[in-house]
Amino acid sequence: MSSTSSLMCVDDKSPKPLHQSIGRTVLPEDIGVLSGLFGAMGKSSDPMDAARKILERAGSLAAAFSLHPTRLKFYGASQDQINVLQLVANAMTLTLRRSSEDRPIMQNTEAVLDYLHADMAHRPTEVLRVLFLGPHLHLVHDEIIATGTVDGVTCNTREIVLKAVEVGATAIIISHNHPSGVPTPSPEDVRFTRYIADGCKTVGVLVLDHIVISRTGHCSLRAEGLMN
Repeated sequence: MSSTSSLMCVDDKSPKPLHQSIGRTVLPEDIGVLSGLFGAMGKSSDPMDAARKILERAGSLAAAFSLHPTRLKFYGASQDQINVLQLVANAMTLTLRRSSEDRPIMQNTEAVLDYLHADMAHRPTEVLRVLFLGPHLHLVHDEIIATGTVDGVTCNTREIVLKAVEVGATAIIISHNHPSGVPTPSPEDVRFTRYIADGCKTVGVLVLDHIVISRTGHCSLRAEGLMN
C-alpha cells in the first residue's frame, strides 16, 4: 500500500526545527524531555548525551517512543532506557485510546486521529489496523490485523469480515501507515478499500473510512471521495 498518487491530503503543522545534527533535525525541547526521563531513572551517567544520540538517529521524540526495542538498542539505548521509553509510549497510547472511546467515533474524530497517529505514524513498517464499531458507533474492538514491509502490507478480506462478526461490529474504520512519510493513498489502497467494503457488505457491516497515517499527516479516503 505504498503511496504513488497525487491526492491532496491533510498535513499536520509541526514546530520549526531549531537544532541540526548529523543530518537529522532535533528539537531542543525533545532532548530536554528525554534527558529528563533518563535522568529521573538515576542510572545514566550522562542523560543529555544519551538522549541526544537517540534522537539524532530516531529523528524526533515521537519516533523514539515508537521504535522497536531492537532498533533502540542499535541506536545505543540501554535496557533501562528502552524500558522507560516503552512505558511512556504505552501510557500515551492508552490515554489517547481511552479518550477516543469516550464518545461515538464520528463525534470524536480528532481523538481518533491523535490515537492512530501516536501509535502508527512512526512505525518503520506498514501495519493494517481496523477499528470495529458497535451499533452506536462506539469502539468495541481495535486490532492490528496485519504487519507488512516498509512499502506494503497484505491482508485476507475474510479475516476482517469474520472478526467484525465475532465482535458484533456494525461498522469499521480501516487504517494503515505509510513509513515513507507521505499519507497519499495509492491506487492499490483505493482498490483494497472497495474490496473490503464489498466483503463487509455481505454481513451487514459498513466501512466508514480508510485513513492513511504518516509522520507528516493523514489522508481520509472518504474525505477525498474515494469510497464510492
